[in-house]
Amino acid sequence: MRPAPLLAAMRVGLDTLRANPLRTLLSVLGVIMGVASLVAVLAIGDGVERFARDQIEQTTDLQTIALQPRVFEEVDGMRLPRKGGYPVFTLADRDALAAALGPAAGVAPLVQGLARLTIPGDTTPRSAAVLGTGPAALARARLAAGRFFTESELRDSARVAVISAGLAARLGGAATALGREITLEGTPFRVIGVVEATGKEQAARVAVPFTRATSAMVPPDGPRPPALMVRAARVESVQVVRAGVERWTAQRYGARWADQVRIEVSGGGRLEQAQQGILVFKLVMGAFAAIALLVGGIGIMNVLVASVIERTREIGI
Repeated sequence: MRPAPLLAAMRVGLDTLRANPLRTLLSVLGVIMGVASLVAVLAIGDGVERFARDQIEQTTDLQTIALQPRVFEEVDGMRLPRKGGYPVFTLADRDALAAALGPAAGVAPLVQGLARLTIPGDTTPRSAAVLGTGPAALARARLAAGRFFTESELRDSARVAVISAGLAARLGGAATALGREITLEGTPFRVIGVVEATGKEQAARVAVPFTRATSAMVPPDGPRPPALMVRAARVESVQVVRAGVERWTAQRYGARWADQVRIEVSGGGRLEQAQQGILVFKLVMGAFAAIALLVGGIGIMNVLVASVIERTREIGI
């Protein structure tokens, strides 16, 4: 269309809008309300979905996949040590698995045990549950004070610790506990962080770097092989991440040891329920958005149809 006819059409359109101010106002109002309702529904849906995901991440382990060596096997209903040994996971395994999975999941080594706990100035015998892990396993925990240990501290086997709120209470509170020294099995550790309390927590728990965990635990009566904990970034991607973990295990250890690694998804049944709930929620919010868009579109269509019908005779002439 040439500029002159285009300008003429624009002038005619503006004249028509000025000739019917009420209809123009209703048309604009219909467009604004339709768009605003659509944006509001989508924004509310995104907010509720994000809140639900945060609650799932903070309160459940549905996104966690555990790789644990099979140390025992059942024979006639009795547990016997497996023959042929089992894989012992190291930081190199953690790095290789993290590289294979990419940003879809985080990977952390894990070893658990008990320790005799000594607090300066306290002569009462104490004990603590010790968790040797990496920064990725602590990322979803909330801190009351301080910080988590870093990747460099993990690789350097630093003697640092993140303690529970129950243990921090014995040290005078979260703020007072920071920088203090505790001793686990004769090895001193400096407190750098306190995890936020969940309910009336009294248990003494300590998280230390995976590379320093062995010296902070009571020697076990039997084997205590480390595990690898994989946490998927999204609930919907857990099965995809598990398939990637299985491929990595088969490539890393081959046929000899691949069957000696147990791969478990925490709460498999609940995971499916959570995935279905999120899917249903998306469908419901999509239906609300479609209804809002349909109502706005019908309002605009009615105004346009009325305008055309009024000018049918003129158009015919």
